[in-house]
Amino acid sequence: MPSQKDKGIVTERVGEPAAGPKGKNYLLVIGIDEYAHCPPLYNCVKDAQDLIELLSSEYSFSIDNDEFPPLFNQQATKENITDAFRRLAMNVTPEDNVLIYFSGHGEYDNVFQQGYWVPVEAEEEKITGYLPNSDVRVFLNAIKSRHTFLMADSCFSGALFMDKSAGKIISRRSERDPSRWGLTSGRNEIVSDGEPGKNSPFAESLLYWLRNNTGHLGVDQLCAHVKEHVEANSNQTPIGEPLKVEGHKNGLFVFHRLPKETNDWERALSLNTPEAYAQFLEMHPKSPHAEEAWWQRALLLNSAEAYDDYLDRYPGGRFARQALEALDHTEEDEFWHTVQRKDTRAAYRSYLDKYSIGRYRTVALERIAILRQHTALVEPFMKPQPETAPRANQPQQETPARMVFVKGGTFEMGCTKEQGDDCFDKEKPAHNVTVKDFHIGRTAVTVADFKAFIEDSRYKTDAEKQGLSRIWTGSEYKDGKGVNWRCDVSGKVRPESESDHPVIHVSWNDAVAYCQWLAQKIGQRYRLPTEAEWEYAARGGQESKGYKYAGSHNLGEVAWFDGNSGGKTHPVGTKKPNELGLYDMSGNVWEWCEDDWHGNYHGAPTDGSAWVDSPRASRRVDRGGGWDYTALHCRAVLRNDDTPSGCYGDLGFRLAL
Repeated sequence: MPSQKDKGIVTERVGEPAAGPKGKNYLLVIGIDEYAHCPPLYNCVKDAQDLIELLSSEYSFSIDNDEFPPLFNQQATKENITDAFRRLAMNVTPEDNVLIYFSGHGEYDNVFQQGYWVPVEAEEEKITGYLPNSDVRVFLNAIKSRHTFLMADSCFSGALFMDKSAGKIISRRSERDPSRWGLTSGRNEIVSDGEPGKNSPFAESLLYWLRNNTGHLGVDQLCAHVKEHVEANSNQTPIGEPLKVEGHKNGLFVFHRLPKETNDWERALSLNTPEAYAQFLEMHPKSPHAEEAWWQRALLLNSAEAYDDYLDRYPGGRFARQALEALDHTEEDEFWHTVQRKDTRAAYRSYLDKYSIGRYRTVALERIAILRQHTALVEPFMKPQPETAPRANQPQQETPARMVFVKGGTFEMGCTKEQGDDCFDKEKPAHNVTVKDFHIGRTAVTVADFKAFIEDSRYKTDAEKQGLSRIWTGSEYKDGKGVNWRCDVSGKVRPESESDHPVIHVSWNDAVAYCQWLAQKIGQRYRLPTEAEWEYAARGGQESKGYKYAGSHNLGEVAWFDGNSGGKTHPVGTKKPNELGLYDMSGNVWEWCEDDWHGNYHGAPTDGSAWVDSPRASRRVDRGGGWDYTALHCRAVLRNDDTPSGCYGDLGFRLAL
């Protein structure tokens, strides 16, 4: 049998939100087995996954894969961990609860008398690549939750987080009062990772007591149980006490286990699959939720057999009328689905021949009209663009419509002398980049452009899937329900007269989908520009005059920004273009780039290619500033980042080729 591994270079764990009586429960989980430069571990990711499964199925926790995905192996970089904490601090309210779990290597430095987390990319004995415990305390202080409960399964973790005196003061605790508790797998000592494929001693005990909780379990009880159990069965001594951070008011976080049937029903609703409802019915055939389970299963399967299964059991049930109607429509639905998959005018005509007054008649007629016009929808991109005079660097071959040819060359990217003292660290270091020839959109993609894409492809944007996008109320940003690409910055549906404005409320994913659609229609390889291409073009390429903004030292000449926009977007191409004839590279809207986000230019490519991680990072680059930003943020070198699914009222994109 392989020997158990010690978490020898170990750091502490930081993670996410826990449960509470009223607010939202945030959960952040970090687990690292496969280090780039440190010895591998066996079970950190397994321990973390098992905890997620238990908390999501037996307690009222869930992982938010968009905002706070678990950070496993390559994702658990110093930057990503720091970013996760920052987003927690920005989102958590005093009614919310935060549970944090970290499993990986940790280190303790006797010179600085301080512990460190070891991120996945860190090298052994190089503390400059570690995340210091002092930073973790700053992060925790910034999270204004009702309860924060941090669990750390790593070597030396006891020395990292615990306040040696705080555990002695309380005789009576209330769940209503704020708390900051920590539970670590050991003191300032080596702890075991366990045998391969099993849980570590600490995780095994933690999972055991959470699984065997029959009602309500306070963190003080959980800490006591885990400490006693692990200490008796291994050579390590867990510690469970209040943390030495701000916000602890003698409160107590309590794990409230869902009742068994309620738990199983909540799990079925959460999974929302035919298999989940079938499993629930097998375990609880006489449950008050049984009829709804049969009905939900039928809706998901959407087959005659499934509707019959429901009607056999509940002929006069709550959903009997709907089930009978569904049976009548099943044949038509199946035929319609076949037509949709073909998505041709002939297929839609065959549907109309068979169901002349069918439920999808209007949609079929609309699709026939749209497909008839699809060539016209992309026609503007296929026509040669008008040129009043040939450009000096224009190639002999015809430039695609609405695109500008950019002759490649070498330039200094980032914080250069014309920026003066305005640079941020994320713009440094300045470095030479050699860019190949490429084309870039003369303007950002407009509302009309994007409408053609939606009508032809029936694509559903991230804002439509999420049911919201960020809007500007005139005094603050907030989530706007039902807002999507059809809307303006305030969330109101745009009139037809604003079809020449840049499209907004579109995510990076949506922008990529648009590029792929247009590429298929036109036969050209449309894409998003790389960050290097974008900055090279914004600076003016080989015709650059060294302007601070894209085309001028006077921002008002070339951009719509917070000093002149009036709190809204404007039609594309209404300001002065830059040296290459490109409009709005500064201001109006931010623009997505292909690259993953990195906090500075250390290690950036020098060939103009996109800086892309494997697997992809959690955030993407956007550039240029917007109608709502100051001059500082509309500089040609300014960098910004957002999540790939993020949608905002000041963020759009332009094409590259």
